[in-house]
Amino acid sequence: MSGPLTLLSLFTGYGGLDMGVAEALEHPVRTVAVSDIEPGPQAVERYRYPDAIQLGDITRADVTQRGRVDVVAGGSPCQSMSLAGLRAGMKTGTRSGLWSYQRDAVETLHPKLMVWENVPGALSAVASSREDVARADERARLLAARGLCACDNPVFDRPDGFGADEGGEKAKPATVRLRDWYAARGTDAGLLCCTRCGLPLFERSGGRLLADAERLDGALTMPTIRALGRVLGDLTNLGYDAAWRVLAAADCGAPHRRERLFVTAWPRFDATGRGERFASWDAGRDIWVTGQDTLFDEPGLFSCSWPRCGMIVDGTAFMLNEKPSTSRMTGLLYTPKSSDGLVESPAASGRPVERTPALSTQTLLLGVPGRMSEATIRRRNRRQTGRGDLVPTLRTSDTSGYGSHGDGGLDLRTVAAMLPTPTSRDVKGRNQRNDDTCLTGALDHVSLMPTPNTMDMLPSRHGAAYARVLRRGKDDAPMRAASGNLRETVVHVDYGRYAPAVRRWSRVLGRPAPCPTQVSAHMRAWIVAHRHDPLLFDPQRVAGRALRPDGVRVDQPMRERVIRRWIRSGAPGLIDPRLAETCASDAPLVEATLLPSAMVLDWWRRFDAPRAPSGLNPVFVEWMMGLPAGWVTDPAIWRDVPGSARSLQLRLLGNGVVPRQAAAAVTWALGVRERLAKESR
Repeated sequence: MSGPLTLLSLFTGYGGLDMGVAEALEHPVRTVAVSDIEPGPQAVERYRYPDAIQLGDITRADVTQRGRVDVVAGGSPCQSMSLAGLRAGMKTGTRSGLWSYQRDAVETLHPKLMVWENVPGALSAVASSREDVARADERARLLAARGLCACDNPVFDRPDGFGADEGGEKAKPATVRLRDWYAARGTDAGLLCCTRCGLPLFERSGGRLLADAERLDGALTMPTIRALGRVLGDLTNLGYDAAWRVLAAADCGAPHRRERLFVTAWPRFDATGRGERFASWDAGRDIWVTGQDTLFDEPGLFSCSWPRCGMIVDGTAFMLNEKPSTSRMTGLLYTPKSSDGLVESPAASGRPVERTPALSTQTLLLGVPGRMSEATIRRRNRRQTGRGDLVPTLRTSDTSGYGSHGDGGLDLRTVAAMLPTPTSRDVKGRNQRNDDTCLTGALDHVSLMPTPNTMDMLPSRHGAAYARVLRRGKDDAPMRAASGNLRETVVHVDYGRYAPAVRRWSRVLGRPAPCPTQVSAHMRAWIVAHRHDPLLFDPQRVAGRALRPDGVRVDQPMRERVIRRWIRSGAPGLIDPRLAETCASDAPLVEATLLPSAMVLDWWRRFDAPRAPSGLNPVFVEWMMGLPAGWVTDPAIWRDVPGSARSLQLRLLGNGVVPRQAAAAVTWALGVRERLAKESR
């Protein structure tokens, strides 16, 4: 094969799927056209694919501008098929219905390979078929025979204050909203009729009013086809065979789960399918059918959820055995989401902060300077749950590690592991409120940050050298939690139980994890405004005020002598001199590892410093997604893009694909195609 393969990228995002396809093909691939409508993806596409045609809105684009291509790849927006989209399904007018434009591109360009990516919800999300039209006609006949309105869009007199019809995929049917509106006001709407046909809108059954699909006991309203079935049926009509599977990013080494469904299709050739046959495509009825006939001697409708792994050969679907997944391992970070960039403060979900399913919150609980304090966590939990600080009841499952009960509450085993963070105030004993929000109120001993010493003038150790220190120089010794040196305590991030997953992904990518958090925009502005105030930024003055333990059980003169010696030696001191300098520079971000300890941050808050000193770092999310460093976060990409670059980056990364995950799925599918080809010879 001479020259690179050509690829048409639809719903491109940052190009993660395209990168995975290129890696799987093991041949040079040139992206000739890209498509997206949001400013974030468009900015990355212009920078990373300068020679590609920018198609923009796929609903208005001409995909034939470049002529024939070898590969068509895309993942139509998945909100409609994920829980976030309330599973509106792949229907006309939904974002996931944009698959039809990718289908049209395949029909027009006849590529050698087609790849479609989506959420696992596509296995069960509802789609549309021509069979729906036949069923709708039969249901309309039954409704009319019952004397009920059978109009597709009933018309009725709107009461004052009812409001306009809701738009979007989550909207309830108008008649359901009308019934609920009257019920909320204690009025019976049973006599309301459609002004178009004159028949009643609602069916009365057992004292209840049934609206829309609830009527006739929901007869003929069940789905006829699922989203994945729609995609595979369209591919069968176009003369393609395909293999699909659900694969988790963690199966490829990533430190988060993110399961995705990948469909890889190729032009049909004479082959015999393998595996357990479970459905066949009925092109006339536009549905998948089983091998069993109904009572009316018609092929039975296959409308169940699709298996997680399988293939279609000449219109017949086969289920394949899925390899055991490693994605159920514990200690994984939350998968990045587009909403991570909306706010810098922790997301609120009604759950305890420790269980809020958002990476932007999770990273603020890691052992990084500027992490959320235990007092803040407790205050938020009381406000969100209203359940106070009761200790969970002891259960037998508490012997098996961290977790939560079936009712969503934390286990005792988890609560016991979440002790307050040590601070310098712990040397005083209990705090003024005499509660357990300080460590001495929860334990009988105190654990302070490492005392500054002259060794902190040396560079901090990383990688294998740091691991050797943690094992005290013995390869077979257990690893300690920290080295005991302050210079490394404040530089190295404590990932806690996520550390194994982070180390594994670092080895896969060949580069260490960036700091998961960065100095927030508000904190950065405060530091720039106050950086010349010696009361706040002179290490000696801060040490004499913020760190003074008032003379109990600590040799304060010795501590101050060590701090002075530390400062004279050129070490960073209590406040890293690079912090103010970097905050005042044009640097796009300032890593939270430059922030001082919680003791200093507490001192700054007395002078109106922001209570949220750090937020999720897009560079860390980029690393989690397995992208080359700077692929999305390079400042040159965002120089002329209006809006918050951080928010745009996090939204883009939260909607993306892990390239190694896509490469593994496509490589597997190409292996299925190769085996079919060998068996057909």
